[in-house]
Amino acid sequence: MGEARYYILARCASEEHAEQLAEKFRALNEEGVKAYNWWQCHRSQQPEVFRIYFERQFPQVLAYLGGTLPKDTNNGLAGLLDFIDEEDGDGAIEVVNTDVRGSGTVWHCADWGLLGTWLKTHGAIAANWLSDEESPDYYSILADRL
Repeated sequence: MGEARYYILARCASEEHAEQLAEKFRALNEEGVKAYNWWQCHRSQQPEVFRIYFERQFPQVLAYLGGTLPKDTNNGLAGLLDFIDEEDGDGAIEVVNTDVRGSGTVWHCADWGLLGTWLKTHGAIAANWLSDEESPDYYSILADRL
């Protein structure tokens, strides 16, 4: 499995808003890591059974995904459940002034566009992401893109 370091930056209106958003982000992220691990163990289940259990256990992640799961529960979540695993010491979510920053090593084809949208929906003025496959000066580039 190829991996890459991903970075996300969300700009907020104030430091207080950044702290509040980071708290929401950490809650989603924690549930997202659990959802990813559960999916990896149960992805070959019958889709109907998979949906029942996933929807009960991971309501925040289900909302993050737009309230529905893809028809293909085996491969349809690939790249969408790649959250920051802070437990392994490799990832981090932090607040720097009015910015919420996140980084972690995930599958190199992960798509954090949905995460950027989620951050904007939950209070960020702007958000963007990239991977270390793109450039070495990650947060400066993201700040320029906001």
